[in-house]
Amino acid sequence: DTNISFESVVEELEPTIEIIKPILANSKKIVQSRKNVLFEGAQGYMIGIYTGKRPYVTCSDPNVTGIFDSFGFIEINRRIGVIKAYSTRVGDGPFPTELKNEIGDWIRKEGNEYGTTTGRPRRCGWLDCESIKEAIEYNSITELAITHLDTLSGIPELCIKTINGQIKKVNAWSERIDQSMDSRSSLPLDAQEYLDETESQLMKPIKIISIGPRRNEKILVR
Repeated sequence: DTNISFESVVEELEPTIEIIKPILANSKKIVQSRKNVLFEGAQGYMIGIYTGKRPYVTCSDPNVTGIFDSFGFIEINRRIGVIKAYSTRVGDGPFPTELKNEIGDWIRKEGNEYGTTTGRPRRCGWLDCESIKEAIEYNSITELAITHLDTLSGIPELCIKTINGQIKKVNAWSERIDQSMDSRSSLPLDAQEYLDETESQLMKPIKIISIGPRRNEKILVR
């Protein structure tokens, strides 16, 4: 319907005012009051409007710089870089470690790698440390959180792309990762070595290890 009037829109939205009102706040004042605030970036560095490869970008800035655009300059001392244990991408665009084979299909199935909104299958590939290192430096990341480590359990072969652009084979593990593993040292030895290699490549500590899709399925590293 192209004959939408201002009055009809107001009339339709008016019943939601009382629902929305209690959760509205001046977010700039909250941030500037020095309270503890968690910012979460959507999408990722490689499709950021300023950091991605055009035209395969989103319409916003998912980096730390996007916070400054919204709130002005504020000090953010703890910057957590969230990475998967492998790489994914939705839609077109460069993807140097993409696996167009059974292993890529296996990761997609085990990791339930489908677009949250569109349901499109995500492209899957090896962990790309070269691209992640670029994102770490751009955002001055202080520590890492790694997700989907459990997805790689039982994978027939495992590689990573190093910061020098080389594909490096690493040991895979057959043991399933579950909630009974409540510390880094309780993970399968080869999974621990995978984390060690990732830290060595990226030169940042992994402080959070996600081992499942639920909130409580994580290991916090002190």
